[in-house]
Amino acid sequence: MKTLKAAKQPAPKTTKFDEKLVASEVLSTIEAESHRPSAIVSILSGKYDQNTVLKMLLTLEKEGRVERDSKKAWIAKGGEKQHQKKEKEKAKSKGKQKEKEKDKEKDEE
Repeated sequence: MKTLKAAKQPAPKTTKFDEKLVASEVLSTIEAESHRPSAIVSILSGKYDQNTVLKMLLTLEKEGRVERDSKKAWIAKGGEKQHQKKEKEKAKSKGKQKEKEKDKEKDEE
């Protein structure tokens, strides 16, 4: 006699949610790299449905905290592009600092 296995139940989708919590999770997901809403849902392990994520992205865009990176992808303002600019600026300032130190050493000699 065969026994029936219990069907796996999908994780329940959250219908009522704390907007601040969703916003922080979405922002942390797209902070370093741009992602589409479907990818954000996958990264967050399906906690929220795609409509919830998209609504939050639109709200965050109005607040000026995220921007569209392409036609379908989103990134947090100050995300990857800003990070790359800051790294380049740091490298430049370190190079200038080293030059100044070398000049001081030459002047002291």
